[in-house]
Amino acid sequence: MIRTKPILLMLLLLFAACAPVGAPLPPSALPASTRTNLPATATSLPILTAAAPACRETVGAIDAGVIETDLLDKPMRYCVYLPPCYAADAETRYPVLYLLHGQSFDETQWLRIGLAGEMDTLLAAAEIPRFVVVLPFDYSYKQPTQYPFEEVFIKLLLPKIKQDYRLRPGRASAAIGGLSRGGAWALYLGSRHPDLFGFIGAHSPALFYADMGAFPLRLRDLPDGQKPLFYLDAGDNDPDLDLIQQVVTLIDSQNLEYEWHYNLGFHNEAYWSAHLADYLRWYGDNFRNRQ
Repeated sequence: MIRTKPILLMLLLLFAACAPVGAPLPPSALPASTRTNLPATATSLPILTAAAPACRETVGAIDAGVIETDLLDKPMRYCVYLPPCYAADAETRYPVLYLLHGQSFDETQWLRIGLAGEMDTLLAAAEIPRFVVVLPFDYSYKQPTQYPFEEVFIKLLLPKIKQDYRLRPGRASAAIGGLSRGGAWALYLGSRHPDLFGFIGAHSPALFYADMGAFPLRLRDLPDGQKPLFYLDAGDNDPDLDLIQQVVTLIDSQNLEYEWHYNLGFHNEAYWSAHLADYLRWYGDNFRNRQ
């Protein structure tokens, strides 16, 4: 875990989602991370039962669904990555990771930058455990208080996913993450619902200015036993690097567990694709270590 030295007094400047402004500051204060057998008789032979063949699948499946609701101007579509052998193994229950996309994109963004293939590769190499990944659609540019995305996500999407897929219960088996505006949603939803998510990943997060005052207070007031683990990262050419570093420092000042990764790169899909395996390993490691 990479930790920073506390900074005296700081106002957390949260900015409009996916509309980054400002120039990056040098990361000087934040270093880079890093069966029963029957006896045979003279007149009988042992009964042999053939074992069920092991699943040999190496490629996961992509499912899709939609939440129809009058609460939103558009339906909440979603994609679901199911790991290899999910259908063949009807008994196993899985952790779940919710990943949100960036502004002006849709639920397919994570797939386009390589999520399914990277999951298949890491699973084949036994680098991560099997888990389900849910990719919801957010059509809006608005701030969280301006439309009920949160209500639909928490009250409609999560119960639907739990109903339709075999998931392990408990916050230790659930994570939320996102890139850019999706990273803002991950921090917002994860900190507002710490009873639901044990891990929060914010990849080049673009935070909501409407949450400027409340976010630090939520971190301060997180209940014991419901304090999520955080992963934050950004590229050295991210226009909002300095503000992201301030978020890291805020998390550190509250003695919360986190990782901070300062990398080379920009605020774009090339950067997120290059670090996708790192993200998935982090989520997978936490699912494995806390099962």
